[in-house]
Amino acid sequence: MISVIRSERCDHSQRKQVPQTIAELRLIRNKLMYAVRSGEVLYVYGAVFFDVAKAFDKVWHAGLIYKLHQLQVPDRLVFIIQHYLTNRHFSFRYENSISVKRSIIAGVPQGSTLSPLLYSAYTNDIPRPQTGVQLALLTDDTALYLSGSNFRQITSRLQKAIAELTRWFQTWKIEINPEKSAAIFFNYSSIKRKKVVPYNSPTFRINNSPIPWHHKYKYLGITLDKHLHFKDHIKRVRQNAQLYLSRLSGMIGKKSKMSLRNKCTLYKVCKRPVMTYAAPVFAHADPKALYQL
Repeated sequence: MISVIRSERCDHSQRKQVPQTIAELRLIRNKLMYAVRSGEVLYVYGAVFFDVAKAFDKVWHAGLIYKLHQLQVPDRLVFIIQHYLTNRHFSFRYENSISVKRSIIAGVPQGSTLSPLLYSAYTNDIPRPQTGVQLALLTDDTALYLSGSNFRQITSRLQKAIAELTRWFQTWKIEINPEKSAAIFFNYSSIKRKKVVPYNSPTFRINNSPIPWHHKYKYLGITLDKHLHFKDHIKRVRQNAQLYLSRLSGMIGKKSKMSLRNKCTLYKVCKRPVMTYAAPVFAHADPKALYQL
């Protein structure tokens, strides 16, 4: 079934083999930095990040089965998946009381390695914008971004892409939370400005609900700020690394009798991945900020 899903898609089960997360983040960063530093006409960059509300819990079973047939998945496999999803129930227990069982009519079981793949198949036919807007899609993390010479021009094109995407979400019963979604006007600069966007900037909307403009947004585990300084991200990474170090201090400290080899293994397994995740994305940051790591 993986072979019939678009090549640009990548689910959580594939992240260890294919660094698609880092590739997408580097693509966004590189395009922005090139547009600004090269002195070309393309110097304005905007992005909209969507918060999909309970993505895995909202998968419409009938719609998923229909799309599996459209992807020409073998009937026997579709039949097995259908039985895997249907005839599931849930109930609540409080102390000695148990509620009445109710049927689960939507969603894919979380915790299963099959669930991200099924969600990717469900969203495989998501429309690619026709206005030149780029779509970044990694399982339930969805974003639109565009560069151009005029701020109002890119906001107009982004809004058209948002409207097109919103219609598709409504058709397939996927809910977007506008309040938790975010729009960012990127401006690579050494000067940090307080204004999120230029004065009188239009507001993006989903079903007449505004999408707020932000200075920063956490996307695919990376905190992207509007100036791409990555200081907020580095600060958060340092705090997380210190937390892991404090928890491991009893085992890897000077007074620990654990062998040096095992201490190095703990460091490589627990702390170093926290510090080096997506490092190529923020490697260009200010050396003073990177020194904190």
